Amino acid sequence: MPKDPDIVPILRLTHLYRNFPHAGGVVAALQDVSLVVRRGETCAITGASGSGKSTLLNILGLLDKPDAGKFEFCGMDVTSTGADQLAQIRNDEIGFVFQSFNLLPQLDAVDNVALPLYYRGIDRETARKLAFEQLDRMGLSSRALHKPADMSGGQRQRVAIARALIGQPSIILADEPTGSLDSSIAAIILDTLFDLNREKAVSLLIVTHDVSAAARCERHFDICHGRLLERRSPDARRA
Repeated sequence: MPKDPDIVPILRLTHLYRNFPHAGGVVAALQDVSLVVRRGETCAITGASGSGKSTLLNILGLLDKPDAGKFEFCGMDVTSTGADQLAQIRNDEIGFVFQSFNLLPQLDAVDNVALPLYYRGIDRETARKLAFEQLDRMGLSSRALHKPADMSGGQRQRVAIARALIGQPSIILADEPTGSLDSSIAAIILDTLFDLNREKAVSLLIVTHDVSAAARCERHFDICHGRLLERRSPDARRA
């Protein structure tokens, strides 16, 4: 896929629609959504529950497809791409960070972080070595062999961030990444994400209810009744 950061956006959505059947009719989850995200940009999406945030994030993460419109990922039209190729793009180009961490409880931190590399066919020894190095960068080398149940919420979220970064993605999609953490730990997690954005030029898109998290992003979008609107704020800045 073409990946010239000066020419090709990471994401380009053009007039997207997504509808779901509902008793007595249809729910318009997304209505005429257009969005462009370039390499290294930080974007926040806010909105009430049921506004369409989850539907949009699922489409951005190649977990769902729109009913109409066009979606280009790194210059490639993925609207009609097959499931196997979408899975490969997800593994190669997208890092996911979730509020619930989504770590596998039976695996230690190293194996949780190494999972994307296993899916690429990288041998276990090499993958674990790279995963340990990523955990060390997160300040978690002492927890590398611990399972999620033996770690704090903040530690588990840093493991999730390490997993999101292990494959050197083009973009990180973070769904309420601080929603289950106390304010002091949440601040550390946000610092980690924005530091990585600066250091690696990885694009960062955060779905959040946290006003302070949204304020740290260069761009801020509101979604309401399936429609996406960008705020034009002079205070938006790179953290």
